[in-house]
Amino acid sequence: MKHIAQMKANLEKAIWQVSDQKEQWVLNSKTDFTRRKKLDFPAMLHFLLQIEGSTIRNELTNYFRCRPDCPSPSAFYQQRLKIRPEDLSMLLRTFTASYKGARRKGFRLLAVDGSTVYTPRNEKDASSYLFNGAGKKGWNCVHINALYDLVNGLYVDAAIYPGKKPGEQAALASMLDRLEEPEHSILIMTAAMNPTRWPPASRPVTSRLSSGSKSLPATGAFLQRQTCRSRKSSIFLSPAG
Repeated sequence: MKHIAQMKANLEKAIWQVSDQKEQWVLNSKTDFTRRKKLDFPAMLHFLLQIEGSTIRNELTNYFRCRPDCPSPSAFYQQRLKIRPEDLSMLLRTFTASYKGARRKGFRLLAVDGSTVYTPRNEKDASSYLFNGAGKKGWNCVHINALYDLVNGLYVDAAIYPGKKPGEQAALASMLDRLEEPEHSILIMTAAMNPTRWPPASRPVTSRLSSGSKSLPATGAFLQRQTCRSRKSSIFLSPAG
């Protein structure tokens, strides 16, 4: 129970840390969430984290405990449109950064992989709408890619792209750019993310991967080690079984 209470306290602290910088995470910093409302910025984060599988009206009723001045679904939708998607990503990273877990011989063991999630069909959403050919109905989907701490059972980062946008490799690149302590991280990936298959880019992801350590941890055969001129850090890549 003490551990659960501490995790709840860390989450609450992360919500207020992000809320203190809400100007970075709203569409219009001069007008959005400037008035006192029941669904202010912290309340929106709390509510979004507690949504289950019911309708928005029922969710609001439960959250505000059947109060007669409970906000309407329309009010919620208006407030939600003011928040940038990056806000919830920052909340995730702020929360997980507060958890100092165990390591293997001083290294973090991180696994990365992606999954496809199908969303309601919407032909107007060109970024996520896919189809096989003429005369056939298409479908919508997004790619969810996550960085997972194997030792502590903790998601440390995530990237979501529409179906037609760059896939797992681009998502991994963005997560590596945000990764803390890369010099003490071991990255385990699937064959689809094999960096030897990555096409050249204007800012190659391999520039973030380097070998600055002389002694390697006992984690099996390493796929490759890249030298980084910009800084001395090390992420050792190992193909997932």
